[in-house]
Amino acid sequence: DVPNISHKGKTIRSYTPSFKLKVIVHAERVSISSAARQFNVDRRMTARWVKNRDRIKAQATENHGKEKKRLS
Repeated sequence: DVPNISHKGKTIRSYTPSFKLKVIVHAERVSISSAARQFNVDRRMTARWVKNRDRIKAQATENHGKEKKRLS
């Protein structure tokens, strides 16, 4: 379940590091586009997460994926 926040008419979603890692793993196994569709996440955001994999993994390990911090 992804929390939604409205900001100037747009919906902003917040994703946990553990969720991001699931998307990254799928993207690396299949494709970025497939992962984006499967997890209902923007393709460009998925690509950014793949690029920042090490930082996201460290963040997930640091707080066990529970705390929601923005990482672009």
